[in-house]
Amino acid sequence: MPKVLPQVEDLGWGHYFPDKEFLFHALTALAWKIGEAPAVLWLVPLLGIATILCLYLEASRQLRPSMAAVLVVVGVFGTAGLLFRLSLLRPHLLAVFVFVLLLLAVLRDRPRLAAVATALFALTYHAFIVPGFLIAAAWLLRRQPGFTRHTWAWCLGGLLLGTLVHPYFPSNLVMGVLHLRLALGLGSVPPPTPGTELYPPTLLQFLQAYGFYPLLLLGVAIAAWLRKPSASAERSGLMLLFLLTLVFTVLGTRTLRAMEYAVPCGLLLFAYALRVLPVRHALPAMLGVLLLCQGWLDARFYQQSWSTPEPSPEPAYAALLRQIPAGSNAKVFNCEWEAGSYVFYERPDLRFVDLLEPTFLFQASRAKFEARKGLVAGAFADPRAILRGAFHADYVLCAAGPLTRQMQSKPEDFRASPGTREDPLRLFVVRPD
Repeated sequence: MPKVLPQVEDLGWGHYFPDKEFLFHALTALAWKIGEAPAVLWLVPLLGIATILCLYLEASRQLRPSMAAVLVVVGVFGTAGLLFRLSLLRPHLLAVFVFVLLLLAVLRDRPRLAAVATALFALTYHAFIVPGFLIAAAWLLRRQPGFTRHTWAWCLGGLLLGTLVHPYFPSNLVMGVLHLRLALGLGSVPPPTPGTELYPPTLLQFLQAYGFYPLLLLGVAIAAWLRKPSASAERSGLMLLFLLTLVFTVLGTRTLRAMEYAVPCGLLLFAYALRVLPVRHALPAMLGVLLLCQGWLDARFYQQSWSTPEPSPEPAYAALLRQIPAGSNAKVFNCEWEAGSYVFYERPDLRFVDLLEPTFLFQASRAKFEARKGLVAGAFADPRAILRGAFHADYVLCAAGPLTRQMQSKPEDFRASPGTREDPLRLFVVRPD
């Protein structure tokens, strides 16, 4: 695995690259060797199907197979937010699958397997707080029937082992803390720099995407209060799933990414509630209505998405980047931080400024972060001087905006690459010193 990424020297990765998703990148690298891009893309449905099958296997322990299948299929495909996240080739895809494996190991009282799953999670993803919540819940329920008393210790040991043997330790721990601060809104980077998925959703946005789950928690709490179940392994599982669904749902009001873990917990909570709570019709009927309401909201989401599909920007980036001579070791100033991924994929021989997350530049150099922010806003009278002096940029890849207008007004300093006049995405050549 790479230890340096010289393409993004401004982030400090030309000296050391802190890969916080080691196992995911190892898996995608293996898939690439097998069949290049198509094989890598096949990981998306395979991991999604594997996650759904694991949920079904656990739900079928509590319900009839047909009921378990309906619950999991409708629950996953009826939750547009989760389905969207499961369709993305990103590290959280493997993390959700490993988390479900960890959840099943704890529910089935397999502490050693739970330790292995926790270690795999630490090697896969930076969000160590996710298994941390499960460890805390297992500790709280350590005296309940059906759980080995030291399950929490096995999981904690697995988490520590996976963190320490990570090939990129201790940077994986540092990056985990950084992302936790970002997810909880504790970072000091001013908006609108973070990616949109990190913005806290409004109450309406949260309810439209995941409104079923807080109502599920309320329904299960009322049913358990009315008909207190007797002590059993299933009741212990119900309590564990309730705690985890509650914690991740509360976190989901800060960042919707927490719901990637709340939904699997919530679906299994539904299955356990139907098995454990002695309510014959009221609870299934109430939750069924709630799930139908969630499906109606999701249907509106799908209808809007399909009626206004967003074209992929990849062809436009590829066409522009092909105009840069090969082997030039040129540097591109990318106005939009998300453009870095396209530059890296299409032209790995080029250098550029931003990649993956805008906060990384802020952490590496606040001076360059402010310079980049000012350039994109058109705040400098002489943008060429900043582009050459601060970033040593040979090209500027930019969508229509203040910087684009500035460069168009200074033909003595910038030359628009051929074929970009009518496209909002432009490539400009910066006059050399």
